Amino acid sequence: MDSLYILAFTHSNLELDKIGRFHLEDDVAKDRLTFLKDLMSLNELMYLSTCNRVEFVFVTSETVNSTFIKKFFRAFNPSWSPELVNSAIKHVSLFNSN
Repeated sequence: MDSLYILAFTHSNLELDKIGRFHLEDDVAKDRLTFLKDLMSLNELMYLSTCNRVEFVFVTSETVNSTFIKKFFRAFNPSWSPELVNSAIKHVSLFNSN
């Protein structure tokens, strides 16, 4: 069954300068998010980036666990080192509709 999930970074769980790592410039956002949506088998994906928060809101029937989240952030930015991926995993807040 499809569920709604949110992966969120806010000023309360990550320093503002580090939230900037998740910002996508307009000229790369569409391609990067389409790739992420396809690779992760997401039915829907919404990306929100402001000065103090970044959120990925998506619908999927996949099991969203630590393995999923690790693959998600590796796909979001393939140039990130394992340390940056692990930092994302450590600081992300996960919400779901269940």
